[in-house]
Amino acid sequence: MVSRKGVNMVRVEAQHYNQVAPFFRDVAEFHLSIDAVCHGTAPGEVFVDALDQPSVGFVKTPEGEYLVGDAACERAYPALQALIPEQAYLTFHPASWEPVLPQIWTNPVARRHPR
Repeated sequence: MVSRKGVNMVRVEAQHYNQVAPFFRDVAEFHLSIDAVCHGTAPGEVFVDALDQPSVGFVKTPEGEYLVGDAACERAYPALQALIPEQAYLTFHPASWEPVLPQIWTNPVARRHPR
């Protein structure tokens, strides 16, 4: 669990990936490494703010890190800031995360580019 003031980001154990996989479904259709991690066919880590009804999720995969969910969930920002590595190859969805990034990620050289 990653915790700071606000919401904790819970590391999901592999045997519970199926419980949170539907939360990542829309993004996993385009970023197959998320699907692979959620189905146990690729190494990685999955974090959510709540196992029963996630609002925010973060996945570490062999291809990079993915931030998904409700960018308006400001309570999760401190935990996300502690969780996201400075040098992450970060992809986010939806686009509403873009203006929030300076509040949760400290990579000074990251630049937006099409994937």
